[in-house]
Amino acid sequence: MKKCIAMPAYIAIAALAWGCGEAAEVGTPLATTASDAGGLDSSGQPKTDTAGDGAGTADPKADAQGDAAAVPVDAADFEVASHTALPQLVFGGEAILRHPHVVTATFDGDPYREQIEAYNAKLLQLQWWAAVTAGYCDAQGQCIEDGDAAVAHLAGKPSLSYTDTTVPGKAATLQDFIEERLDASDLPAPVTDTVYVLYFPGTTKISLSSGGGLVSNSCTAFGGYHHSMLYQGKPIAYAVVPECGGAAGGGLPKLENFLFAGSHEIIEAVTDPYFVPVKGGELPGGYNLSTTDYNVIPWMLAYGGGETADLCPYIPGSGLGYAQEAGLIVTRSWSNLAAKGSHNPCVPAPPGPYFNLAPEKKGTHFKLAVDGEYTFVARAFSDQPMAAWHVQGADLNSLYGGPAALDITFGDDKVPDITVSNGDVVTVHVTRYAAKSPTGNPGVIGFLVSTGADGSSHAWPIWTYTKAECPYCP
Repeated sequence: MKKCIAMPAYIAIAALAWGCGEAAEVGTPLATTASDAGGLDSSGQPKTDTAGDGAGTADPKADAQGDAAAVPVDAADFEVASHTALPQLVFGGEAILRHPHVVTATFDGDPYREQIEAYNAKLLQLQWWAAVTAGYCDAQGQCIEDGDAAVAHLAGKPSLSYTDTTVPGKAATLQDFIEERLDASDLPAPVTDTVYVLYFPGTTKISLSSGGGLVSNSCTAFGGYHHSMLYQGKPIAYAVVPECGGAAGGGLPKLENFLFAGSHEIIEAVTDPYFVPVKGGELPGGYNLSTTDYNVIPWMLAYGGGETADLCPYIPGSGLGYAQEAGLIVTRSWSNLAAKGSHNPCVPAPPGPYFNLAPEKKGTHFKLAVDGEYTFVARAFSDQPMAAWHVQGADLNSLYGGPAALDITFGDDKVPDITVSNGDVVTVHVTRYAAKSPTGNPGVIGFLVSTGADGSSHAWPIWTYTKAECPYCP
């Protein structure tokens, strides 16, 4: 399995880190979303046609496809089993881009300019946009709505390298470049809710530092990121998308590879645009997972970030990274509305049930000495009637190609896998080995991986750490 570098969970900007393993290893062939077939409901779940006349219904329980789809049980007799809630991204109280003005910037001579501009012009008009922005509102209850697109053609060739940083006051040649192009009117002056999306040829190396000597490079460690800077005393949002080859991003063709990265960064820049100084350091002021809630920190550590699209592209074994609408590839992104309803939180959601095995809160994170064992209880749930599914454990070290750090077994007999249905209660045993996290984060991450008969999968992360690894953790 290919090695990858995931960005630390606590950095002050979000980068699209290349996934742990190639696309074929985590099941990411492109899947047609419900927006091609019948549309999406308000939480990004597929509408379905039950009347046979093409009329959609907003009932996500009405759709059934594949061996792991809904089984013929009267919906009136079905209830989603109670379970630990899926995470909710919280609003930092600063800003969202309610009517985003997306400025697509390309350099003269870019052979992909026409395709990039056409893609971004359509992106905010798709049902995808309504699905990934639904429910994201500011403190006054004003929510993200429609937006518009503009283009900027940058003369000349870019430099062979730029630096950027999350450290306040540190030199960043990329931010200098943006300021120079704004001063020269090569980039249009910012208006309310502007986000600049800059596409760089793969020959340009962009180095992103986040303090502590950690530096990540474009097309090897990340396929894009978004950040903000002050211009004439006001914050502006920008995204950087290097035109990486397909191999770096998991096997997609080159054009689709960085268009996908662009959609990832655009939705994150709109829901979490600015990184403002607060007491104790810099933290995002838009939507992000809470860095103080230990029950959701495992999700952040597992997927390399806490923003909307971070939580969906590389869920191990899920195949939920990519979606298509109107022939365009787009990122799936976390929906608070869908998560609150126990539906698939990565929208636009594919057809079929959402199912998972959720640990009780005492099982989401825990101290565990090397060679020690910890036992907790988890509950299986699905959002509609479906056949029983298979559960097994996995750990992040193994997904990175390293030695196993955890042994996860189930039930009194401590078997390596188990079959469950909605409402089943399962005892989970975790044994810790000496292996350390390959990402440098404290402790190690494991997963409870649920797989249906049709191969669709969902995972719930758990986080364990020794006292030495995380002395401040509970």
